[in-house]
Amino acid sequence: MLIDFEHCFLNLAIPLERLPAPDDARRLAEVSLSQARILAARQVLTPKTILRARNEFFSWREATGAVKEAFRDGFVQCWRAICQRREELLEKLARRLLEEPFLRVGTWRFRRALAPFDVAEMRERPSKDLDEVVALFVAEA
Repeated sequence: MLIDFEHCFLNLAIPLERLPAPDDARRLAEVSLSQARILAARQVLTPKTILRARNEFFSWREATGAVKEAFRDGFVQCWRAICQRREELLEKLARRLLEEPFLRVGTWRFRRALAPFDVAEMRERPSKDLDEVVALFVAEA
């Protein structure tokens, strides 16, 4: 089960005023992942925001053991499927970055065109230990 595109997939909340032409994907392509991390006001993926996103879909406290187990199993299956196809999926996304209309991400003042630094960070995420990632999503709220 994938909870939410922004909470699972994208992480760096960068105020638009810190970016060169935030709507212009070609200019954003000039920003490296290390530069983007410096520009970020915060990271979206934190234990607190992950739990908040999950709880938007169902109350963890009220969920039965079977629901919690199904959620965990679905998350693990999805994670493994994404890991197996990671390069294929990220290549498709990377090819799409510079096509108009540009893919947009973010909410309110952090809304911007998707950029190669987002893809670079997404490439790193499946390298994390699966048990540690799952623990973030199934923690008691």
